[in-house]
Amino acid sequence: MTNSVLLITFASWEDRFKFGFERNMANMPFHKALVYYFSNYKDRTRTHRLEVKKACDSERIEYIPVVLDINNPAANWRSVLESFERSIEECESVYIDISTMPREITWYILWMIEQNSLVAKYVYHSPSEYGDEWLSRDPRSPRLVYKLSGIAWPLAKTGLLVTVGFDSSRAERLISRYEPSKLLIGVQTSSHFSRNESEMAVYQDKIDEYSKKYDCEIFELDAFDEDRGMVKIEEALKPLVKSFNILMGSLGPKLTAISLYRLQRKWDNIGLVYAPSNQFNEKYSSGIGNCFEGTI
Repeated sequence: MTNSVLLITFASWEDRFKFGFERNMANMPFHKALVYYFSNYKDRTRTHRLEVKKACDSERIEYIPVVLDINNPAANWRSVLESFERSIEECESVYIDISTMPREITWYILWMIEQNSLVAKYVYHSPSEYGDEWLSRDPRSPRLVYKLSGIAWPLAKTGLLVTVGFDSSRAERLISRYEPSKLLIGVQTSSHFSRNESEMAVYQDKIDEYSKKYDCEIFELDAFDEDRGMVKIEEALKPLVKSFNILMGSLGPKLTAISLYRLQRKWDNIGLVYAPSNQFNEKYSSGIGNCFEGTI
């Protein structure tokens, strides 16, 4: 087989899912496309899923759709594991597009890639712009991620590191759920998105409020640097790793999910947490912007 690359992606109604798929086809030819989607949003994603399937058919790419249920993480874990193991047969490498993929699913797949010792790359397609209104809302209870929850030390205090984004209510729900002794908030320093500065200022304004309840620090990072902000995140973590049980959540730029995964694999006392939302805006984003890639 001349081309034995598996693309793994997650269907969305956002422009960058469809345009990103076309860009992936041009930049990294593949012979299988494993396309996950939520049943809860099947109507929203149907048009783009059909267009992607048509593109696969025209290029003789095997299209493998897998439906998941946003309300059933245990079943999702099994479905992702089973479909992943079937799909990697005869594949020499994996190309994972995290652009519109929930972080929990991204972390499942990164773990599976590691367990199978596969050659893998990730790609992230930024949108041209985010919507002017709310992006997500009505946050649900945060949860630890399967296989990546860490090993808790008896009697150790809890530290929580959160890379934050444009939905402060998700961060609030995550923080209140775990009530950490030490709270580290990572804010994105620079961005071409018009609303980034005002959204990050929300967390700066809340530092006094947070400090009344927690030992709190804010640090800056740039998820679009070549290291995906990992150096700054690791610097913030280092004072805690020898004495705290640490939880980490990615709510900011999607690329920080890659950095948090790598740090979790480095220290056993770190666990990853996922903070889901009940609602996502149909006008979440528009267009497609820059492409960011890296090896796993």
